Amino acid sequence: MFTDKKINCDFLIVGAGVTGAAAAYLAAKYTDINHIVIIERYKDAALVNSSHENNAQTLHEGDTETNYSPEKARKVHFAGKLIRSYITKKDVDGLFTTVPGMVIGVGKSECDLLRNRFQAIKEDYPDLREIYGKEISVIEPQVMSGRLKTGPDDIMALYTPNRICMNYQLYARELIKDAMAVPGKKVEVHWESPLETIIPIKDVNQITTGYRIMTKNGMVIDASTVEFAAGAYSLSYAHKLGLGLRYAMLNVGGNFYKVERDIRGKVYTVQNDSIPFAAFHMDRNLVTNVVQLGPTTQIILMMIRRDYSTVTDYFHTPLLTTLEGWRAFVRSIRKNNLATYGIKNVLFETPRMGKYLVLREARKIIPDLQIDELELYAGHGGSRPQIIDLDADNPLVMGDKNIIGDRVILNTTPSPGATVSMRNALRDVLRTVEFLGGKYTFFLDEFKKDFGVTDEQIAAYAV
Repeated sequence: MFTDKKINCDFLIVGAGVTGAAAAYLAAKYTDINHIVIIERYKDAALVNSSHENNAQTLHEGDTETNYSPEKARKVHFAGKLIRSYITKKDVDGLFTTVPGMVIGVGKSECDLLRNRFQAIKEDYPDLREIYGKEISVIEPQVMSGRLKTGPDDIMALYTPNRICMNYQLYARELIKDAMAVPGKKVEVHWESPLETIIPIKDVNQITTGYRIMTKNGMVIDASTVEFAAGAYSLSYAHKLGLGLRYAMLNVGGNFYKVERDIRGKVYTVQNDSIPFAAFHMDRNLVTNVVQLGPTTQIILMMIRRDYSTVTDYFHTPLLTTLEGWRAFVRSIRKNNLATYGIKNVLFETPRMGKYLVLREARKIIPDLQIDELELYAGHGGSRPQIIDLDADNPLVMGDKNIIGDRVILNTTPSPGATVSMRNALRDVLRTVEFLGGKYTFFLDEFKKDFGVTDEQIAAYAV
C-alpha cells in the first residue's frame, strides 16, 4: 500500500497496541482535542506484544505479584481498576473472563514470605485470602497432586477468586472502535504505515511547535503533539530526537510450553524481586484454551520478535554495539546476580537438558508432572524491552520508562505494560493537553465519575 496523503492533526499516536489505543480513547472521549491520528506498522491493532500469542492475558493487580513492593502493588491495583471499569461495562464476547488466581509458596521461607506479604497488603485487597493444602486442592486439584506433605510450612497460597483473564488484542480493538465512535471527533487509523522519519517543526524563535512525520508508504503528517507507543521502537525514536540517550535496551523474549492438565485459573510462583522477568506460572489461554507453562527467557536480537526485518534496527541501539553499552550490560548481570539466571535460561533452550530443567521448575506447580507431558508451545511468547540505564551503578531499570521532550512523549512498556495501559494513557493525555498550551481541556470530573476514582488516587498513582 502506498499513499501520498498529507494530514494535519492535533495529536498523533505511533503504535496501535494497548497503550496507543488507550491514549486514543481517552483523548477522544475525555478531551476536546478534535483530530487524532494513529499510525501502525501492521495490518491490525495489537499484533505484537498484546496479541494472545505473545501475552499472558493477565490483568495484574499487585496482590499475587510478589516482586512488587506494597507501594508498587497499589499503583498497579489502580491501573487494573481502570481497565476493570472499562471492560465490565462492555458486552463483547471473548474480551475477558474471571478465573481463580493464586501465588503458591513451597517450603517454609516462601510460606513466610507470603504470610508477611499478606499482612502488608490485605487492607488494599479485601478479596485476598491465605489458603492451605485442602483448600488449594479444591480450587486447583493439580497443584496438590502427588504432594506428600501439606502442613502450613510445606505449601500455602495467596488466593483471589476474581482474577481477570483478558484478550488484550480485542481490548485494543474495542478502544479504537470506541474512540472512532465519539461524536464530533475525527479519529483516523492508518494500518501498514510504519514511521520512517520524524522532524521537529520550529517557529522563528526555534521553539518546537510540532512534528512532521513521514511514513514508509508516503504519508506526511504534521502533528501538534506526538506520542510514541511503539514498544522497543519508542526508545529508538527517542534517540533519533536526541532524547533518552542515557538509556539502552535489552530485548527479552519468553517461551512457553503446553501442558495437558486441568488448570482452572492462574497459578503463579514466588518471584525474585531483583529480577524484572516473570517467574514460572501456569494458566489457560483465553483464546486457544491451551494450558501454558512458562516463561523461559532469552535475549532477542531484534526490535520485534519473529520479525527478522527488525534485526538491523536493533543493532543501531547502543547496548551491544558500544563499549559503554557492554559495560552497562556486564554491570547489570553483576549487580543483580543474573549470571546463574542467565545460564539456566540458556540451558532451557538446549534440546534435551532444556526440557528436563523446565520440568524441574514445573513440578513446583504440579509435582507429578512427567517430562513427556511437556510440549513447546511453538509461536507463543512475546518480547519486552528491558531498559538499561547506561549511567547508573545498577543499570537495570525496573518498570517502564516515560521519556518526555518538547511536545513529544515516548513510552517503553515492559511487563506489565498491558495492565498499566489505561493508567499510562491518562498520564500521557493529561500531559498532551498541557503541551497544547491551554487550547484544549481534559474533562477530569467526567473521567473520575466513569472510572470510579478520586483526585487523590490519580495524584498518587497516575501522574
